[in-house]
Amino acid sequence: MPQHLDGKLNPILYVFKAFPTLFSFFIIFALPSLKQKKLFFIGIALGMFVFAIINSIATLVYLEPPYYGKAYHFFYKMEYNSPGITILASMLPIVLFCFNGYLLKIDKKLKWQNIFFIFVFLISLFISFLFSARTFFFLIIANIIILVLIRLWKIYSIPNKGIYYKFIIGFLILFVSCSSIYFFLKETYIGQRIMNGIYSEKLNHHVDYWNTVKKDFFIYPKITIGSEYTFWYHNIFFDSHKTSGPITALILYIYSVFTFLISLKKSLKRDYRSFRYFHFYICFIPYLMTTIPWESSESQMVALFAGLGALITTVDDQTPEM
Repeated sequence: MPQHLDGKLNPILYVFKAFPTLFSFFIIFALPSLKQKKLFFIGIALGMFVFAIINSIATLVYLEPPYYGKAYHFFYKMEYNSPGITILASMLPIVLFCFNGYLLKIDKKLKWQNIFFIFVFLISLFISFLFSARTFFFLIIANIIILVLIRLWKIYSIPNKGIYYKFIIGFLILFVSCSSIYFFLKETYIGQRIMNGIYSEKLNHHVDYWNTVKKDFFIYPKITIGSEYTFWYHNIFFDSHKTSGPITALILYIYSVFTFLISLKKSLKRDYRSFRYFHFYICFIPYLMTTIPWESSESQMVALFAGLGALITTVDDQTPEM
């Protein structure tokens, strides 16, 4: 059995992992102004981003390419799975993209915020290319498609523009967007991984899990651990059930559904701020659904998820900015 999975509980390490999750929720929940809540949440994502940069540099120094599936942990001085870097690196640009409302419009007055987003996005893009990570690029493509549809809707809603103008502009936007996405999927290694990924295996993980718990949810699903291979569901909900038990899994399920319904309800009421958090929630869930908790820095991900719940439940368009 691998040393880091020997079944022993390190109280100090457990506290360092568990407390940030609780603190991120209660601190954001208690902060009085929107600006303080947002800055604290972005600060969590920034810490994850810096952590990912440090380990990316360490990987380049200590390991030989290719880097898919392997990375070097600078602080533990050991090799570990590369999603532990790529997931953390992608959180900050996603947070900034969603919180700044770029999906609906780009506020040109936020000059330094826009420049900072581009800087962070390019670094995250490089890290994802370095480790051939798919999820970040999948989200980029999905958001590009939605952006194009929104822009086309706005163009065709302009009353004082001719039909030929709308057709030409719409055609150019569609042509450039579709060509770029096609080239990326066809000509890049990551694009090929997206197109040819073994998605049936992930579906089988879901089937295996529900077959295990359908008769009795309050069990520890069977865990297979070996010196060279450990079976994971690649899903933070399923793997938390397996490693931490049914109560932990139930809390995660209830919390996820509760925050989703609140953010959806507020968004349907045309609450602009709530829509931004709902947008981030939708972008965040794919990471939780494909994360291996033991190997993908789940404590930081869960801390961010807890903070998101506090934002969703306490912030709306009536919340004071300062």
